[in-house]
Amino acid sequence: MAVKKESAAIENTETIAVKKTSRKHKTLEDFRGEIMERAFELYLKRVNSENMGDEIDDWVQAEAEIRKKHDL
Repeated sequence: MAVKKESAAIENTETIAVKKTSRKHKTLEDFRGEIMERAFELYLKRVNSENMGDEIDDWVQAEAEIRKKHDL
């Protein structure tokens, strides 16, 4: 019985992955998530190097990078 539950969970995960990759166009939420991830990376880099700045600077830089990456 436990194997059946595991198998179903794996199938559900695979179905979700297929649905996400089968979309042709990114949504606004996709871009927002990508910007958020990059802003967090920039934040960590800034904090670890003790550079000046704030989370708004990180967000603006991340947004510019993602816009350039996707030619927006």
